Amino acid sequence: MLLFPNDAATLAPLAQATVMLLLWLYVALFAQSYAKIALVQRVRKAGFGAMSYTGVCYSDPAVARVKYGVAHDDPVALVADRTVGNLLEQLVPFLVATWMRALVVPDAAASAGRLTWIYLLSRLAYPLAFHVGHPLLQLSTQPGYLIVWGQLADVAMQTGEEPPAWWVLSIHDCCL
Repeated sequence: MLLFPNDAATLAPLAQATVMLLLWLYVALFAQSYAKIALVQRVRKAGFGAMSYTGVCYSDPAVARVKYGVAHDDPVALVADRTVGNLLEQLVPFLVATWMRALVVPDAAASAGRLTWIYLLSRLAYPLAFHVGHPLLQLSTQPGYLIVWGQLADVAMQTGEEPPAWWVLSIHDCCL
């Protein structure tokens, strides 16, 4: 049973524009994060003479002041704030991708539901992963990115229109 009378071709422009909007959101989020990491590294290098990505512990109150703009003196408060912040940052892209896929891709609703449970588990692991740091933090966040982008790719392919040439070239150059 279709929830909406629109077919994939009718929803294609909206789906493609939504994919691009979410792409921009991730570019902005990653740029923000890595700009702050670079600033922390510069401060550490000036103070200690060493520049190392592995030396950046996100729950360190000194790092929190630079990266997150907060002056937490207690890592527990920072973990709580980042758990909420990360969930809010990722929830909109996840929900949009999941519901678009469930509505646009035939027979995808059941698998979208299963992916939602997997995504929820990765979000539940985030507080511990953030406190411990890398690489555990990546094991909590990367599945979410894969789920979001996998569903968006499924939606983009289902719209029935050829993706823009730059998209095909980027996918081909990156992954093949």
